[in-house]
Amino acid sequence: MPTELLQKSGCVNRLSHNELPFSPPLNLEDCLKTLCINRYPESAYEGLTTRLATLNAVTPESLILSNGSDECIRMIIDAFSAPGEAIVIPTPTFTQYAHQAQVCYRRPMTILQPGFLFDLKQLAVEVRRYESPLIFLCSPNNPTGAVLSEKDLRYFLENTACTVVLDEAYSEFSTVTMAALIGEYPRLIIMRTLSKAYGLAGLRIGYCMTSPENIQKLGWVRGPYALSSLSEKVGLLVLSDLSHYAECLVRIQCEKNRFLEFLKHFTTICVYPSQANFVLIDAKDDFNALKSAFEKTSIALRYFDEPYLKNHLRITIGDFVTMKKVKGLIKAVLT
Repeated sequence: MPTELLQKSGCVNRLSHNELPFSPPLNLEDCLKTLCINRYPESAYEGLTTRLATLNAVTPESLILSNGSDECIRMIIDAFSAPGEAIVIPTPTFTQYAHQAQVCYRRPMTILQPGFLFDLKQLAVEVRRYESPLIFLCSPNNPTGAVLSEKDLRYFLENTACTVVLDEAYSEFSTVTMAALIGEYPRLIIMRTLSKAYGLAGLRIGYCMTSPENIQKLGWVRGPYALSSLSEKVGLLVLSDLSHYAECLVRIQCEKNRFLEFLKHFTTICVYPSQANFVLIDAKDDFNALKSAFEKTSIALRYFDEPYLKNHLRITIGDFVTMKKVKGLIKAVLT
């Protein structure tokens, strides 16, 4: 499992969770004044469901909300597989797929991908080999930032019979989405979240897009009150004016471009191309020195215990001031 590099006294700049460093411009006191917190929320969440469906150009019947993407994962496993069945998970990727599979008494079949890029032709073979009813894919992938092509995804959908889950938690940073394909392929489920690009990680708003038939199955296994009244209220407010969201995406992209350009000066490390709001680095022989340098600061990074990710660091793109500190630390260690 990934582990944070945290200063013992506490972390000020957390570049370990792929969070947005900017808070949305909201007056939460005004939000609370209009909430009946003594009442349960309306379980259909029609307002937020309709707004998200409109943004993604799908029908409200093709979308279901959840308590973050983590609940989406659990719902999908419950609805589309049975205890003891194999679930194919190409790695490296988001560790919650395998974790939730184990919690639900499924068999996670983790398949290490050469060069950390998903080989969907080979994965189709693995799905048939394990007779798996379900596969989890992530694009942009966490922790690499690599994206799948529409051509490769279509090939996989047309050469397998399993339910295909595509986690697009970071798609807003890449502008690449496969949401248009759910009308063509009823077995495709796309997961999204407001935790990343929209800066609402603390409110836990996730959702799935798929065929209406699949939405009914997911609704059957979802709890009656997936979101709090506050989460729905704030979600609607954030989505009512996307100017702040658009500005944040531009700022993150600019900081990432500057960071990637800076990293080109160091030939002893390997930097993975990323279309997300983070960068994966193989620090090789410089890993321990970098780890030690960051541990002495209030900046937290992410590193990994998996053998194939030995000496790797994942750095979330922060604001200008934080990234300036990051570059200063890296330069001091590598030069």
